[in-house]
Amino acid sequence: MNIHLQSLLTEMSDKSYRSGEWSEGGVYESDKTVSWAAYEKARQLTETSYLTELYNLVETSKSDEAKAHAYFIIGFIAKNTNDEHATKFLLDRLKVEKLTSTINLILHRLADLYKPGHLDLSIIYELINRKGALTRYAAYLALTNTGHSVEDSLIDLLKKTTEREDIVWLIQALGYVGTEKSIAILETYLKHKKLRVRETVRDELVTIMVRAGKPMTEICRLSKMSTQIVESRKERISILTRPG
Repeated sequence: MNIHLQSLLTEMSDKSYRSGEWSEGGVYESDKTVSWAAYEKARQLTETSYLTELYNLVETSKSDEAKAHAYFIIGFIAKNTNDEHATKFLLDRLKVEKLTSTINLILHRLADLYKPGHLDLSIIYELINRKGALTRYAAYLALTNTGHSVEDSLIDLLKKTTEREDIVWLIQALGYVGTEKSIAILETYLKHKKLRVRETVRDELVTIMVRAGKPMTEICRLSKMSTQIVESRKERISILTRPG
């Protein structure tokens, strides 16, 4: 294995403090560790030459920790280089991996990656139906950022669920891809009995209505948000929007 890649993988497991750092008041501070710095380095990687060795690592390693580090690196190399093959590799590994934490890690990485329409997302839908709450959360987000049209699917899932957390998570996912068709559906949740649902839908309605080009007065009336919040959302709309 490439010596720099091997060193990075080793450092990602090192929870000791970096040279020159120490504990203050007896409190462990993870941002002072070798591992923290290694993860920050991994987020910046663009070396696609590492991918073949990383693929081999996740396919052959018996260490869940080593595989998790490798998946993390693959995800960020794919993000930083728009490597479609790496994205497909992660999708395919969802069909193989059994450990829930590993599946969730892959799904979170896939949420950041553009998935063209010719890539099959059926495994993500399968995981929504047969895995626990944290996996469903990651899967809802992983459905966004794609060439597939997923807005209708997310709306259908929202209509069917009665779980408070799922309602919140699906509304958050719709916040990334929702168009005018989502607005009327989300309006019905403005009087939901749970405060967190009401707060989430108000927040995401601002994003969707800004994206749909609705007038300021209409956005403020429906969401009960200030003009300052709406103006701030307009400035950030590009990073709050994903294909789908």
